[in-house]
Amino acid sequence: MAEQFPSHQGLLFYYNTFQLRAFWTAETYFNLDIIFLDDSYVVTAIERNVPNYRYSEPAEPRPRTGLHPCRFILELVAGRSKELNLQVGDRLRWTVPEEIETFLLSVSQHSRPVTWPGVSD
Repeated sequence: MAEQFPSHQGLLFYYNTFQLRAFWTAETYFNLDIIFLDDSYVVTAIERNVPNYRYSEPAEPRPRTGLHPCRFILELVAGRSKELNLQVGDRLRWTVPEEIETFLLSVSQHSRPVTWPGVSD
C-alpha cells in the first residue's frame, strides 16, 4: 500500500449486511480516520487518527477500532474527517452516485469487502 494517499481521496469498503464491525487495514503506513456508515451512508461512528501499521507488529488482522454498526467503512487520511467537519448522524452524498450505486450493485454477490473502484483486498 502507498505511504500516503491524497487528502481528497479515500477507500470505501462494502459489506453485504449491516452489523457490528471492528476494522483494521494491514500494511497501511499512515494514520487514518475511519468512518462507519449505515445502508443509507449515514455516519454511525467516527474513529479519528487511528494508528498505522507498524513494521515491527505481526501482520495478522487485529482491529484498531472499537465495534460499530455499519454496512460501509470509509477510510480517509487522518485529520480529513475533522477538516470536513464530519459528525455522527451526517449523511454522505456522492458527487457521482449513479456510478457508486452501479458498482455496489455489481459486487453485491461478493461475500468479502471490496474497495471502490473495484480493487479487492
